[in-house]
Amino acid sequence: MIDITIHNDIQWGPGKKNEGTDFKVIASNLESNGFDVLIFTDSKGSSSEKAKKSWAELLFESYENLGLRVLLITRPKEMTVFFTLINFIQENKYRFNFLITNLGFVDLTPKKQSYIQDIIDQKPFIFNALHMAIVDLCEYQLNNGSIELLKTVNYTHFQTEISKFISTHFKQSYLIGVLEFDDNIRIDRIRPKHFFLQLKQSNIFIRRIAKSSSNISYLSPVLLEEMAPESISMDAVHLSEYGHQILYEFAFQTIVLIKQ
Repeated sequence: MIDITIHNDIQWGPGKKNEGTDFKVIASNLESNGFDVLIFTDSKGSSSEKAKKSWAELLFESYENLGLRVLLITRPKEMTVFFTLINFIQENKYRFNFLITNLGFVDLTPKKQSYIQDIIDQKPFIFNALHMAIVDLCEYQLNNGSIELLKTVNYTHFQTEISKFISTHFKQSYLIGVLEFDDNIRIDRIRPKHFFLQLKQSNIFIRRIAKSSSNISYLSPVLLEEMAPESISMDAVHLSEYGHQILYEFAFQTIVLIKQ
């Protein structure tokens, strides 16, 4: 395991860089630009004070122990979305056989206009520029007390393009679905009323990407949804240590990778 978060020449493309500690780049080897597996996640693939190792880090260690060449990237951008992954692949010489990712949550959950613009700025499909529709969702009181209209992005015209890109650049890809918590979960932070509805929309979005290509699989973490939500997540977004462990076990048992 080699931590190259700081010492790397990776190009990330447009969009605001994540300066937080949940941005990590870890490689099993630096012998070439070729890897067996890319694990590419948003902040939900990162460890924290309440979870010493994330599901993604546990997967990395397991695959590395099996002799696979693995690259793990967690939240390189403030808004880490499918566009972030595509820009990373386009702008670097790395090559992979397998992709494992949990992207899709950040793409569709309610956001301030500035965050929406950050996602739009990352858009790699220039010829579809006029199709990037913004959808108003609901008003929400921010931490500073002000009220802001939260929005999301309509990806209807991009789902096929995203699927084609992933299908072309990986022999097999695994898209891990979003945990669909509801507003009965007991958390300290009040989520916008459309937040829980958009979790369902995120999974619809991810499923459509997977269904468009024969070498992309959608993995539904339904086992976690059957457990007490407070044992899985402390904020309806990030996982607890127990949640990370269960998701790791689910992914490792479901995804069988062979060194190529």
